[in-house]
Amino acid sequence: MNLAIHYYPTRNLVEYERNPRKNDDVVNRMCASIREFGFRIPIVAKSDGTVVDGHLRLKAARKLGMESIPVVLSDNLNEPQTKAFRLLANQSANWAKWDDELLKVEIQELADMQFDLKMTGFELEKVQRFLDDFDGEKEDLSDLVVDDKKNHEWTAPVAIITLYCHPLEHICSNLGPIGISTILIRPHILNVLLFIVIAISNSMTDHTGYSFHFHPIPFNYNFGVMGWYDKLHGTYKDDKKNGEKDK
Repeated sequence: MNLAIHYYPTRNLVEYERNPRKNDDVVNRMCASIREFGFRIPIVAKSDGTVVDGHLRLKAARKLGMESIPVVLSDNLNEPQTKAFRLLANQSANWAKWDDELLKVEIQELADMQFDLKMTGFELEKVQRFLDDFDGEKEDLSDLVVDDKKNHEWTAPVAIITLYCHPLEHICSNLGPIGISTILIRPHILNVLLFIVIAISNSMTDHTGYSFHFHPIPFNYNFGVMGWYDKLHGTYKDDKKNGEKDK
């Protein structure tokens, strides 16, 4: 069966009024695709102009000011077939599954070519996850030799054990704020106890390396105080990316 391509004026094409696909919010994305690649997929329509498949492409073409677009006629389909094909044309795209490993390779090659990855149709967040996974596979950092004098990674599940910092730092950073605030403000004893619990919890979060669900970042700091001393000593390590993967 040979398909004949016809060119219809966009003003002569009529959208199916009961089209169940909602696509108004992605018309701009289709416009960008047509600008990049051209109008590559014809509209499927009846000879009277009623669109069977291609409503989104038609909307984009009109928004771009295109006067005519390619159309394949489906007059040989009866009414039940036309209704079924309209659904099939949209639903069949969901049948197949992606091979994530091969997809990573394709996306990485496009990134290396500095091609705009938005033109792949994928959400940029998903594209970035693929690239992050690909980089992680290429570069395994687990066997790197660590300078133990500068980056002493030691974890413990008990908060009190994690307070292994220098005594002067412990006094200034952990005990100092509690003691000074108690003297100056004279708070209720319950407020003091709450402050201590928060301080201990923060120390546990900083030093144990665990990823708590209520905290967005699994910290692996060495010197506590939200990483300020690590930045000062050059031992700061941002584990946000790895933590999101672990979740």
